[in-house]
Amino acid sequence: MLIDEIMPRWDRSKVEHVTVEAEPARVYAAILEADLMQAYKGNPSSRALFAARGAPSAIARRIRREPPPPEPDALRLGEIPDKGEWVKLGEDFGKEFVFGAIGRFWGRETSWERITGSEFRDFDRGGFGKVAAGLSVRSYGIGRSVLSYEARTVGTTGKATRGIQRYWLVVSTGIAIVLKGTLHHMKSIAEQP
Repeated sequence: MLIDEIMPRWDRSKVEHVTVEAEPARVYAAILEADLMQAYKGNPSSRALFAARGAPSAIARRIRREPPPPEPDALRLGEIPDKGEWVKLGEDFGKEFVFGAIGRFWGRETSWERITGSEFRDFDRGGFGKVAAGLSVRSYGIGRSVLSYEARTVGTTGKATRGIQRYWLVVSTGIAIVLKGTLHHMKSIAEQP
């Protein structure tokens, strides 16, 4: 799989799957078209998890009297940039799409590095974590597909790895909820007549 080429080694991983009543080409189109902001906003569990995760940063911003960062109106993988905080890492068109980020996300405040997709694989600056997320679709009989969503993380140093492992102990159930919510959002798009 493409995600194996991009992140062959990882510290933690979570994978979820859903069966979709649609051909793989239609499901892949849904991967690219789905608005991930809508998936997040339309899922009360995801909203609560992101609010809880963002609370320390929000409190710190209030203390510093800083405004909250702007939230994008929409976030579609088909439009994800080649440079930014979350970037496209690779694509096997019609089969697999991989995106990711590099930052410090296991402590009180989350910060992301601005990178290009080509910088991701070899990035090794100490104290950071790398996140690779892959969506893949496979045929599952006639007129059906299996849509999978995998999130992987790896630390660039032992200290970062330990921080990520502690973080995953706390958030792994929440990550599964977000992955499942995103899959079901894409499934609903793919299964529309």
